Amino acid sequence: MNAILLLLFALTAGQPPASGVKPAFPFTSNAVLQRDKPIPVWGTAETDGFVKVMLGGHSVDATVVDGKWSAELPAMEAGGPHLLTLGFDSLIVLHNILIGDVWIAGGQSNMEWRMHSTLNKDEDLPLARNPNIRYMHIPVKISETPLTDTESTGWTTLKEDTAPHMSAVAYYFASMLQDSLDIPIGIIQSFRGATRVEPWTPDFALRTDPDYEIFQSRRERPTDPPSLLYNAMIHPITPIPSQGVIWYQGEGNAIYAKQYQRTFPLLITSWREVWKDPDLDFLFVQLANFKAKQVNPSEAHSWPELREAQSMALRLPKTGMAVTLDVGEADDIHPRDKKSVGHRLARIALKQTYGRELVHSGPVYDGIGFNGNEALILFSETGSGLVMRDDFPNGFAIAGSDSVFHWAEARITGNTVILTSPNVPMPVAVRYAWADNPIISLYNAEGLPASSFRTDTWPGVTEGN
Repeated sequence: MNAILLLLFALTAGQPPASGVKPAFPFTSNAVLQRDKPIPVWGTAETDGFVKVMLGGHSVDATVVDGKWSAELPAMEAGGPHLLTLGFDSLIVLHNILIGDVWIAGGQSNMEWRMHSTLNKDEDLPLARNPNIRYMHIPVKISETPLTDTESTGWTTLKEDTAPHMSAVAYYFASMLQDSLDIPIGIIQSFRGATRVEPWTPDFALRTDPDYEIFQSRRERPTDPPSLLYNAMIHPITPIPSQGVIWYQGEGNAIYAKQYQRTFPLLITSWREVWKDPDLDFLFVQLANFKAKQVNPSEAHSWPELREAQSMALRLPKTGMAVTLDVGEADDIHPRDKKSVGHRLARIALKQTYGRELVHSGPVYDGIGFNGNEALILFSETGSGLVMRDDFPNGFAIAGSDSVFHWAEARITGNTVILTSPNVPMPVAVRYAWADNPIISLYNAEGLPASSFRTDTWPGVTEGN
């Protein structure tokens, strides 16, 4: 044994190098690791001993315990490419490692929708060859208990043959961030079509909800039971430092919209807990327009109530919602315009996460007042000004004490929309875009739409769910 080996053994308390070293699934060539946060690296080994971990001029040693090892490298600035080397006498060398921002892309089928099936694929796929965008896909799996490993095939660099298979929403989100920030962006894809929120939520969080037993009995599909998808597809990635989450889900919970007012915030807060990061950004997509076009001023449907529940999650810090009431398709629950969705999520991130000066939201309901036969609706996030794209009907409806809604005429004064109807001499409530596929008209000058909203608390169709 040469002198250098003896010295190294002395520095590691006499331990020999471990053999049969393997990195855990997140650590492959082409990986993106989160900048500005300590970088954990872990894996397995066949024998006891030490594992040397080296990245970007930093070096740390890990000790194998019961066949497992873990180490923590110091935080690094965005950049690369670097080599990540593991082991000692038989090195594993991982190439082309970048340091940047990592985002989790989760939800159901609209987040899963691939680039090769989108509205803009012919013009955008030929340009989707960005070596500074990478993605890793977590395969669909369920588990009764939380897992620490997954069968992911590792990180993929965005190029001609891989871009068609990336989540379209995630691609457009990542490409806008990468263009604006000039840093590497990594996307971890973990989604499953036709799923409710409960399977994605850890058991410890769901147990705090009064409907926990109902969640347990509502098993229409194999992926419906609580926590099964979280256990297999989210828990393994929770040790990976990340900047935030983009989330597109809710269709499966529409008939349980009242519950979703509780369960969706549970998902957000519990993910922040398991990531040990209270500042984990959580940006989500409000349900798009779908089904038959709105006919009545206010329709008793579940989707506007689910959108309302999604809006309520904005009470949590570090959240943002992309409104998509203008990109849906009446006869397809999977609208093909994912570019608008990804870019609207990216605008929120650029404003809220990265501090860029830009308009990131459409008009947001901010208060109501009444003056005789007029209802006065105040809006924030008006950008360069409110814009009404249709005259009548425009999506606004008002009601008196009889709770019967009528279409309202609208006019804009500054940041206020003033509503009147000859059928409602004394209005007490306003609803806007209150239907599965609503009539919408209100935007800001930057072209971002207002969300649906209501000012009343009258019982809805999902009140008992």
